[in-house]
Amino acid sequence: MEEKSTIVFDFSLFRNYRSAHAVMRAALGSTDYIGNNLDALHDVLTSLRKETAIRAVQINRGREQIGSYCDRILVCIADAVR
Repeated sequence: MEEKSTIVFDFSLFRNYRSAHAVMRAALGSTDYIGNNLDALHDVLTSLRKETAIRAVQINRGREQIGSYCDRILVCIADAVR
C-alpha cells in the first residue's frame, strides 16, 4: 500500500504575490508549476498522481502579508481537491 504524501503550504512565508507562488512551487517540488498564478497551481494540484494531503498553516499570518490573495489560494486548493 502506497503511503499518502503531505504537502505543507506555510502561508507565513508569503511576503508578496511572487513569493507566495515560489513557496508553493518549492513545497510541491514541481517543475511543472509554470506561470506563477492560480491557474498553474490548480493544474499542478489536479495532476498529482498519488493520494496527497494538503496542509495550509499560518493562514492568518499570510493574510497579514498579502491580504485576500490568501483566500483566493485557499479557494483554488479547495477546488482542486474536489
